[in-house]
Amino acid sequence: MTSPDRRTLEQKVEEYLYRTAPEESNSKEISYVLKLNCASVRKVLSRMLAKKESVIQCLHRGFYSHRTTAEVVRKLVVGQRIELHGFKLEGQCRNLNTALSFATAAQKTYRKRGYYKETFKGRDVSITVHSMGLVEVFCSTSTVPMNYFDFRDLISWLKGMFAGTILDQDWMLSQVGLNLDSRQLILDDVKSIKLKVFEDAWFQMYQKAQDVLRIEAHLSPKLPLDVALSILRTLTETNPLGGGSPYQASSTDASDISYR
Repeated sequence: MTSPDRRTLEQKVEEYLYRTAPEESNSKEISYVLKLNCASVRKVLSRMLAKKESVIQCLHRGFYSHRTTAEVVRKLVVGQRIELHGFKLEGQCRNLNTALSFATAAQKTYRKRGYYKETFKGRDVSITVHSMGLVEVFCSTSTVPMNYFDFRDLISWLKGMFAGTILDQDWMLSQVGLNLDSRQLILDDVKSIKLKVFEDAWFQMYQKAQDVLRIEAHLSPKLPLDVALSILRTLTETNPLGGGSPYQASSTDASDISYR
């Protein structure tokens, strides 16, 4: 004997709109799929929409959808590929004389630092060499996101550039940005949402194009390069959200959300 369905009509409609978010549905479609009375569905939709903090919205006359929530975003991004949005590497030159020669040989110098501009597979790479041995490499990949294999190739290219001058184990990943693009979701009423979780970690969502929502995570991990490569391979070649990510925002994080 099957147990009776004790869900209210409102619960059934809300669950349906959540499952189909961000798609819109009218009362006829909802009543047909759920096998409910169309007039009753129209009434419950009006009642739900009139609530002060309604979970549904009506962007077009007669059509309804579930509002954008963290759960809806999570559902939509499962299976999307995460890519590198930009990163910064730090290395240490073996020899101060070599570091000084790199710094002074650059076309642009400032305060005992030499600045180099390079291009790797259509991406701008900025290299700063300090006379005291610190080497900073920043690669912006916002317009051309980078996967794990591109990142690994760039590391090989970088090692070749500084062959014999910087120890491989001295490279550190000091900053990294990850992003994924979703064509199934748009932000409602706001241009972007930014969430700061820790002092050196923040997340944001913004409408990159009319039909593309970009979700970014920016971190300052300070990881050895071999460890960073292993982690980045896991993140960029598989989506941890698909298996249930252990990283979840706490209830106290809500106060850090800002709209602009």
